[in-house]
Amino acid sequence: MPASRRHHRALAVIVNCLGVLAAVPALPPAAPRAVAAPAHPAPAAPAQRATPIPTGVPAAPPAVAPTKAPPIQMSTPPVTLAVTAANTPTPGYRIAVRNAGNSMVETTVRQEMPTGSRATTVTGGGRAVPIGSPGANEVSWRLRLPAHSTTTLHTALSTTAGGGSVTAPACVYGTDGTRAYDCATATWTGPAAAPATKVTAAPAWRRPPVLL
Repeated sequence: MPASRRHHRALAVIVNCLGVLAAVPALPPAAPRAVAAPAHPAPAAPAQRATPIPTGVPAAPPAVAPTKAPPIQMSTPPVTLAVTAANTPTPGYRIAVRNAGNSMVETTVRQEMPTGSRATTVTGGGRAVPIGSPGANEVSWRLRLPAHSTTTLHTALSTTAGGGSVTAPACVYGTDGTRAYDCATATWTGPAAAPATKVTAAPAWRRPPVLL
């Protein structure tokens, strides 16, 4: 084929392609592809904390819940008390106060008197004082007990009730007279009364005759 004909055919093909392209309408630009969400979302950024605006006034200290102090456990000294009734015609008592500790202890000893009675003998520097209702009283001592010692006190009473039994409890306290370390009691019993003599009538044959 001559070169001129080949040149004309190629040019005709190019012109034909240009006409086809001109006839095709312009397409809209392709939309961007959506990005798939990740399987595990990233953690959210921490929220920003508010920053206080300085005002020139010092900030108040943080509120703290008040704490209750634990109760103080007060130890009781090794002080004991024993009361025994005296073997006397009138009510009497022997009070033994013992300090088994290694240091001196200041105490108050109180013995209650039965209603209607009064102390006639008190040893060891005690004194009788009225308490409560009329006719009620007690004997009180203020003692300093040396370490490893026993202090003996004696009391004697007079009572309006003749004979019978008389009970007089006693306690040893701290110096405030309210916290008892130890208490004891004893009952005095009066001597038994002599049995009454039984009078027996004389038999009839020994009776003097009665003249009518």
